[in-house]
Amino acid sequence: MKVSITVKSETYYAAACKHPLCVPKICKNNMCLYESVYINRFSSTKGILSIDTFTFPSNEESVSFPDLVFGMGYENQNIKFSQKMGGENVIAGILGMGSGRRSILSQQQSVTNLRFSYCLPSWNNEAGTYTYLRFGDDAQISGNTQTMVQSIPMLPNVNRYFVTALSIFMNEVLLPIDVTVFRLRADRTYGFVIDSGSGATFLVPQAYNVIKEEMIKYFLAYNWHPMEISGLVPYDLCYNVIPSGDQKLPTLKIRFIGADLDLDSKRIFEVIDNMLCMIIMPIERGPSLLGAFQQVDYRFLFDVKASLLSFVPEKCQFN
Repeated sequence: MKVSITVKSETYYAAACKHPLCVPKICKNNMCLYESVYINRFSSTKGILSIDTFTFPSNEESVSFPDLVFGMGYENQNIKFSQKMGGENVIAGILGMGSGRRSILSQQQSVTNLRFSYCLPSWNNEAGTYTYLRFGDDAQISGNTQTMVQSIPMLPNVNRYFVTALSIFMNEVLLPIDVTVFRLRADRTYGFVIDSGSGATFLVPQAYNVIKEEMIKYFLAYNWHPMEISGLVPYDLCYNVIPSGDQKLPTLKIRFIGADLDLDSKRIFEVIDNMLCMIIMPIERGPSLLGAFQQVDYRFLFDVKASLLSFVPEKCQFN
């Protein structure tokens, strides 16, 4: 494939094959190339490992960070940043916040101190709602008299944010899930990851199928029956209904070592084109992951040095 790329930046240059972040060393014409396949094994990106100066607005004056390494993708497959494609889709890329060497978190360790926090507002909020991604000393978390900060250990020395999930409850009832499917294996399958790069939560079939079956049983009391999806939406379990105030939707709770994450029905279901869909999906062999839809209105603080993840409920549209 012949690719023609026009770069307008005067400070841009391609990373050479000898660059320490060129790993693995896939090179062409002394340019370092990269390729990444995402967890769903359906989306991928490949391109040139590149270097440029990143400039951000500040209260007083702009702040620049020279020689940041990033991937300039020229072949991106099955990556949708939003349902608004074309000119209205202002999102142009993905900011990787992993703990690996190529992450901006690690590249700018002197500034980030390997700490960051975010609080995601609901996707149903009115247009114009935004929030801040905070780093270093600015990444703080606190509770109040009603809500306390909970913390769980993260697995050290891995590039993703693996945590130990112990069990899942539906409407406060323990579900019969073999929790060994949430333990990371030597081949990097299974395990449980906190990942804001995915919208929906993904669970391995041994866990997802239990939840799906319990949801189906629950909704039978309303005489609701699952739809045949046939590619109408990207989800697996949908109903041809719009709930009224008379129907109470189920809740879930994920229990980790040292903390419980409560997911109310607004974090589990979405009405799409007059259909009620569960925004949780199955994934083969995993790892299972907690996606952005289920993280809304929680502040998450990642402290990579301490291998600790903390979270607390918060109204993120006011962040």
